[in-house]
Amino acid sequence: MNEEFLQLKRGALTKVHQIIPMAKVQSVTTNQGPLMRKYGLYSVSVGTMGSSHEIPALPEEVALALRHQIASYARINEVDE
Repeated sequence: MNEEFLQLKRGALTKVHQIIPMAKVQSVTTNQGPLMRKYGLYSVSVGTMGSSHEIPALPEEVALALRHQIASYARINEVDE
C-alpha cells in the first residue's frame, strides 16, 4: 500500500493479484462476525465504484490501523459513532 495504490494478493491454487487505485476507493470498513470475535480478528472491506475487496482475518490493532491508513490515503473522512 502506498499513497496511490492498494495491492492485494491471495490464493493458493488460483493466484489473484489486484491493484486498486486510491482515487477509486469510496469506503473502508471493518467487519467482525461471531467466529472472528471469538479469536479477536477483523476483516477490512475496501469499497470501490463497482466492487468490494476484503482483507480477512487481521488482529484488531492491525485492522484498525490499516482502515485508518487507507482512509487517509483515499481522503475519506472517518466518522466516530
